Amino acid sequence: MLPDLVDNLRTLLASQYAEADRAICGRGNFILRPTHRKHRMSVADWKALSEPQRQRVRHAVFSLPCDGVAGTQQSTSTDGNLTVLHRPDAGKKLGSRRRPRADRTTTQTKKQKL
Repeated sequence: MLPDLVDNLRTLLASQYAEADRAICGRGNFILRPTHRKHRMSVADWKALSEPQRQRVRHAVFSLPCDGVAGTQQSTSTDGNLTVLHRPDAGKKLGSRRRPRADRTTTQTKKQKL
C-alpha cells in the first residue's frame, strides 16, 4: 500500500516537472508569468542544453528571488543538495526589537511599616 503511494507521488511529480519544462518552452497547458517571460526558450534551444544546464534554467525560473526579500540569505545544506532562503529575524513581529538592559523598567520596593 505504501509503495503504491510512493510510486503514484513520483509519477505525479515527474508529470509536474514535465509540465514546467513545457511552460519554459511555451508549450503545454501552463504559461510563464509576465515577470518570468525573459526565461522563455525555444524547443530547439531547450533540447540543446545538457541536464545541469536545464537544472540551472529551472532554478532561475522557479526559485524565489533572494534579493527581493530584505534580510534574507541563502543557506545550503551540508551535503549541498538543498538550498533554502534563511531569514535570521524570522518569527518576530514587525517592528519588534530587543530592549537594551538599561531601558528595562524596575519595580518599586515595598516600604515596610515600623
